[in-house]
Amino acid sequence: MLRKTLNRIFSSRVFYILFSLLVAVALWMFVELSENQTQRHTISNIKVEYRNREALHDRGLLIASIEPQTVALAYDVPRSVIQRLNNNTVSVEVDLASVTRTGYISLPYDIVMPSDVRRNDLIGETKSVERITLLIDRLSTAPVPVRVDYRGGTASDDLIVEAVEFDPQVIMVSGPEEAL
Repeated sequence: MLRKTLNRIFSSRVFYILFSLLVAVALWMFVELSENQTQRHTISNIKVEYRNREALHDRGLLIASIEPQTVALAYDVPRSVIQRLNNNTVSVEVDLASVTRTGYISLPYDIVMPSDVRRNDLIGETKSVERITLLIDRLSTAPVPVRVDYRGGTASDDLIVEAVEFDPQVIMVSGPEEAL
């Protein structure tokens, strides 16, 4: 009798539906728990970018050197986020609006994450450097005359050689004062 009852229960459609739902919920919970585990992820060679570079140029200044030129960041992140964090999707920006003098200047930087990554998913931030050091120099402009040195001749003495024509006669070169 017990065998008949169990056989009837296990062969019923309702049992298979309930069993399928139970397996689906168990698999969903397994994936959800294993997917949201955090791992340490390092993003290397993030290139330093600049905001308000035109403000620097308007003040007659330029960046002569940058140290460092790239930054590395490390976070504890869920495994589902790791694929979206690399040196092509994460950027580091330095704002040059406050730079008004020449010499070495150390500036903080802002980290720009992809729009689909929430900041609260990123735990335990570690930076390779805290600030970016710039050497700011005076921007100078100097005129440089253009000369064409023609050392050729003509195929025959009967032909007339005219002066070489070229345009522009002068070009303007910009750069650090010491280089000009």
